[in-house]
Amino acid sequence: RPGMLGSAVIGGKVTEMLDTAWWLRQAGEDWFGGSAGESPGAGRRVLVVEDSAFFRSLVVPALGAAGYAVTAVADAREALRLRDAGAMFDAVISDIAMPGMDGFALATALREGGAWRDLPLIALTGRAEPADIERGRDAGFTDYVAKFDRAALLESLRQCLAAPVAALTSGEA
Repeated sequence: RPGMLGSAVIGGKVTEMLDTAWWLRQAGEDWFGGSAGESPGAGRRVLVVEDSAFFRSLVVPALGAAGYAVTAVADAREALRLRDAGAMFDAVISDIAMPGMDGFALATALREGGAWRDLPLIALTGRAEPADIERGRDAGFTDYVAKFDRAALLESLRQCLAAPVAALTSGEA
């Protein structure tokens, strides 16, 4: 239903989760800082790779509200199928812990070649320990963002899209 993300059991009770980004857009199109033409993501296409429908329902509206055109897939194999079919994006945001092919393997596969080799890759994860971040960088992720930090995700995406990819992957940005 529009305006609802779904439900969760909290404290033993079923609780409906509101899609606050949807409700804020109903209050006014410029709620997120200007008209769609002024949005930071205007004209930018982003692929979100996330196995959890719950997290997809949080991330996709937040990116859409910032003006990004968002495509979401449930696993890394779907992302690779899109790449192989010729789909084009400006950045890829991927979960790390996914069944089958995880985010590290996806990043490695994307960096090995193909049309998406030089795209900014942002890891979206619940695990942001230094060892995890280092492993992510080694696999080819441009940046590493905690799942629940919407502001950090939007800022990371803005920075990644503003900087040359070579600078991002070498740590110069």
